[in-house]
Amino acid sequence: MSFTAHSEKTWSLKCFSDVLQAHKLAALKAEYADVLGGAPPGLPPDRDMELVIETGEAPMPRSSPVKRLSEGELAELRTQLVDRLDRG
Repeated sequence: MSFTAHSEKTWSLKCFSDVLQAHKLAALKAEYADVLGGAPPGLPPDRDMELVIETGEAPMPRSSPVKRLSEGELAELRTQLVDRLDRG
């Protein structure tokens, strides 16, 4: 019977917590009603400046060459990767 009483108490505390959070959320919505009044009325206005990104003739992402690892560094990297994969 004590288990039932404990679970009912936990359930009632959870419901009270949910009601309290809902009340706080409603109070925040009322306080900031001018900002949170609903969806925006449309697209933003046109700006005087237009954004243009020049990519050149053959745009390629910037990359650096691959760093080669020594056998010891490679073994340490594998050990650390396996350890982290095992941990999830």
